[in-house]
Amino acid sequence: MAEITTALGRSSSTYERVREELRQRCRQEAGTALPSLRQLSLELDANHLTITRALRDLESEGLLEVVPRKGTFIRANGLQTGNTNIELVTLNSQRPSLLDISAHLLRGMEAAAGTGIVHGTTIAVPPVPDVKSFLQTLQERRVGAVLFLGVSYLKYPDSLAEAAFIHEMSQQMPVIAVGSPHAIVDMDSVYGDPRTAMQTYLEACHAKGATRFAYLGNYPQRATGHERFEVFRNFLLAHGIRWDERYVLGYNSAPLIRDEIREFFEMESLPEVIITADIRYASATVIEAQRQGLKPGRDIHILTFSSNEAEIQHLLPDISVILIDEAEVGRRAYELAVERLANRQQERRTLTVRVPSRLLNNVAG
Repeated sequence: MAEITTALGRSSSTYERVREELRQRCRQEAGTALPSLRQLSLELDANHLTITRALRDLESEGLLEVVPRKGTFIRANGLQTGNTNIELVTLNSQRPSLLDISAHLLRGMEAAAGTGIVHGTTIAVPPVPDVKSFLQTLQERRVGAVLFLGVSYLKYPDSLAEAAFIHEMSQQMPVIAVGSPHAIVDMDSVYGDPRTAMQTYLEACHAKGATRFAYLGNYPQRATGHERFEVFRNFLLAHGIRWDERYVLGYNSAPLIRDEIREFFEMESLPEVIITADIRYASATVIEAQRQGLKPGRDIHILTFSSNEAEIQHLLPDISVILIDEAEVGRRAYELAVERLANRQQERRTLTVRVPSRLLNNVAG
């Protein structure tokens, strides 16, 4: 099994440059032998280790064949071999957290792949790449199905270009959204589901006598955000808790969060329970609560969501965390992609697979 991580368009990595130049050579010189390692090192201005790594990756993709004591040859039929590899494409719209999530997804994909090959590509968007050239790259890697992470973050009109790109891809191969379904394109999706854990937390807080609940960082335009907020709203309705618009803040960019939460804490009647969208909102909330002389976990209860247990360790045990198991999401998504590849000719309905999340440190309980 091999994992290949590629950054397209904006990478200055010598390794990535060498690999792409060698891949281009494979397109143009099928059936020929490559020069010696020493000669390639001179031609490509790279050390032997970098070139050897690139050659190994291209061999795993089926583009090269190493013949002992004879050399390395470009396969003449490299593009006609069966496409069974799975690609994780991260559409990175200036969100560093997506790169961390992709690492966890790839780990789960690797676990499910066994001897299969998993690729990882990060694309800086916008703009989205040209579909034809991107498909050619996937074909050369013998990729048969694609998982998309980071969909539906772009704003109009870039969101329409993204939707058109993914839709056209779906006409050529199975595609699956991970992290959240696409807002426009009808496609399979696999993502973490925190709803049960969230309900458990809210009920525990209510059982302790809490009656004022806030939600900081609501983003209903994405399916995952909508589902989380629905749990919050339905909980309030079920228990007859008065709705207070002041207790709900929409999701905002990082520079504005601290000021927004500082202003939020200036209210006379502070909530007893605060649901925060992510680690940034949780950290800012903890800092402001402490500045106000409040003890998180005692005077005020805070819940957040995370895909990385390490990133929230410094906040435990003061807050509660719903941990999204991205490795399990990756495993399930890989298995679904393999199933789609094996049954491409069969009529099917779109599937939504939700992977249960777990509650860490239920302070309220």
